[in-house]
Amino acid sequence: MQEQAQKRYVIDASVGVKWFTQMHEDDIEAALRLQELHLNKLSILAVPDLFFYELANALRYNADFTADDLVDASTSLMKMNLDAYPPSNTLMVETLRIARNHDVTVYDTSYLALAQLLGCICVTADSKFYRKVKTIPQLVQLKELALSP
Repeated sequence: MQEQAQKRYVIDASVGVKWFTQMHEDDIEAALRLQELHLNKLSILAVPDLFFYELANALRYNADFTADDLVDASTSLMKMNLDAYPPSNTLMVETLRIARNHDVTVYDTSYLALAQLLGCICVTADSKFYRKVKTIPQLVQLKELALSP
């Protein structure tokens, strides 16, 4: 019997934030479902290395988080074993191309460029970013992502 290949997603920090700040967030169930699929090894969540810093920074500026909460969130995040990718020339060139062509930040486009290089979709909960690059077929809004139960 042949095993089904795991589906790979690149997620940006706007998705990861929802794992930790559930009270004031939309689309929490979809974000938690992606996390669950990854933790149960039914999918692979890929991120550029930047993800960890962006997520930690978002949590650091969340008034609901204490210093201990930040450490706990960081520890939890590291235990998830996300498929992290360091910068490479190929990734940087694609990131810069998308950023210039769509007038968005290099930070935001690094996720989309990684998805293009990996041949998978990029999931975002950042509606402002999505509006600027929605013509790129690899990008999907978290709220529109169809996940199997």
